[in-house]
Amino acid sequence: MKINELYASVAQLGFEDSVEDIPAFFSAANRAQMQINALRPLTAILDIYHRRPENLIPGANHNVYEYTGEEIIFTASGPARAYYFEVMGEGRWQVELYNEETGEWDVKSEEEFAFGAFTPVYGFVEDDELITDNPVKFTNRPVRLRFLGEYAFQIRNAALWKIVYSSNVEDIPAYERYARYDLKKYDPNFIGVCDNPFVDGFTRLTKDYYFENSSILILPAEEEGEIKIKYKKAPRELEYTDSPEDDITEIELDPELVQLMPLLVAAYIWADEGDGKAQYYLDLYYRRAAEIEAKNRSREGAKYANVTGW
Repeated sequence: MKINELYASVAQLGFEDSVEDIPAFFSAANRAQMQINALRPLTAILDIYHRRPENLIPGANHNVYEYTGEEIIFTASGPARAYYFEVMGEGRWQVELYNEETGEWDVKSEEEFAFGAFTPVYGFVEDDELITDNPVKFTNRPVRLRFLGEYAFQIRNAALWKIVYSSNVEDIPAYERYARYDLKKYDPNFIGVCDNPFVDGFTRLTKDYYFENSSILILPAEEEGEIKIKYKKAPRELEYTDSPEDDITEIELDPELVQLMPLLVAAYIWADEGDGKAQYYLDLYYRRAAEIEAKNRSREGAKYANVTGW
């Protein structure tokens, strides 16, 4: 059903040839489609390519390293473009690049820290001696992180990344046991998941993952692969136009449910007018909706062989 078709149908339900209050029409239409969608929400499949970049620190793990006076050094096994670690306590850290001419490590940056809890620190590994047009002057020299200080402190989740995703420091990935994906960022109309996620289309995840605030998917970092998530979504909002009779935008609802729209929109508009017709159309809507729900329940008894992972 298109907006112009909905407009014409609503007009025929007691409004003669047109709906005088066009803003009220769009307000009622958006309210109605959200209520109707709840009967049988739209669904979609989201693909997340869950791959963690290679950590160039040999034998990297998530252990906690405690500094007690002997410096802690993490050296990359190849050219590194970014670093990440979490630290708690008071001390200082350095990014160092190897100088082949002198055989020594040049300190390219040094920062002090004083954190009462584990705090993430991250940035790019740059070489200001390079001549390049790139926004970030990524080094080609061997890289290491060096930690030292006068007091005890702790480090965990240290990483030297081979791959980065942009020139924005905020896009440097964390090195954590779990990866976080906010599904609302992928689809602002996300409502909730329909089923367990699948890895590579066939292996259903049944443990070691969870949701935070209903939309943030937490996955084990080592569970790499193409993650498929079937989810429920809200229909897109209908945008106001001065000429709804000419608007051919499709209403994003289940084809069976969209036929309920004229009844509920008319009920909402008439309710604002204080007219008895509102209750008539609302009762008719509920009867039709109950028929559809009964039909849905009868379908739920059917069983089938799932060979596609969905």
